[in-house]
Amino acid sequence: MAIYHLTAKVGSRRNGANARSKAAYITRQSEYAWRRDLVHAESRNMPSWARQGHTDFWEAADKHEAANGKLYYELEFSLPRELTKEQQLDLARSFLDSRAQVADVAGSLPYTFAIHSPRQPHVHAVFNERAFDGQDRAPDTWFKRAHGGGARKTRTMQPRAWLHETRAAWADACNQALQKAGYGVRVDHRTLEAQGVTDRLPQPHIGPKAWAMEQRGIQTERGDHWRDVQEANGAMQELREVEQQIERERLELEPKTPMQGGKKKQEKRMLTDAQKQAVTEIVSCYSSEIEAEMRNCEDQACDYLQDEYGHDEELMLLMQEELRLQLQAAREQRLLEEADERQDWEQEQGPSAKFRM
Repeated sequence: MAIYHLTAKVGSRRNGANARSKAAYITRQSEYAWRRDLVHAESRNMPSWARQGHTDFWEAADKHEAANGKLYYELEFSLPRELTKEQQLDLARSFLDSRAQVADVAGSLPYTFAIHSPRQPHVHAVFNERAFDGQDRAPDTWFKRAHGGGARKTRTMQPRAWLHETRAAWADACNQALQKAGYGVRVDHRTLEAQGVTDRLPQPHIGPKAWAMEQRGIQTERGDHWRDVQEANGAMQELREVEQQIERERLELEPKTPMQGGKKKQEKRMLTDAQKQAVTEIVSCYSSEIEAEMRNCEDQACDYLQDEYGHDEELMLLMQEELRLQLQAAREQRLLEEADERQDWEQEQGPSAKFRM
């Protein structure tokens, strides 16, 4: 089941980012080597001094980039599960290569990317905003200002328009790959309003940092906004349920034609095995390797069920309830798996294993 997901973030000194640590996280190296979900990792468009290992490049960014400079731009997006691993890799690489080509400077942006597949395969990619134009520069020179001999920075990644263009480009790339592979499913990057969905508000993303604060009992602006939207959507859902109840009562008051052979008692509606399996596939699509992010996927998955089964309100509600139960089980299972993975890794490394932080 192809599901659209793409987010962008900026890593700078101001927000406490560390380029080496970010690269280590997405490539599952150093302090993150215990994670076992890495499918593929590589770096592209690197200067000659960083081609033997991307760690050299991102460490140099931490060391030499200006105090007000951007250390990296990060893209995270889900891959269509319908595609093979080879097709997923080709799709991710070609899309990222297109994002690395910028119009305002010569050359291509260096980047490191990795594919993770705990359940739903997805990509993390970090770009440097300084384009590699083929000219060799030492690490300390690379991060200088352009008029001082440094690599030129692109300005195309800063405006909001770049994110909108990137989201649309990823939807197009996914749909072309799905069509080429012979699948009829498609993804849509547009908002609910743009898609014509008007009976609920889009759920805002809280983010892992705000979620962690909320878990400690600290209210945040993002959390407050999320609760306001939840309350508004709940009120609209209650209104729809009242309208449906009125309609059911109206139908009950209408004269009924006797059924041949007597009136049969109506049985409680239950999900079929196929419908439960459909929910299981949705859960696997939305499950992420970070437990805090998994908690944010429930609303998106419920939105998807609303889009797919909104014509049958009773079935939609049954599937949403099944979804919540399965997501809770998935979250608990993932925490157990992470604990086991870390324990296994520490046993393999021995008590003297130390990380280079």
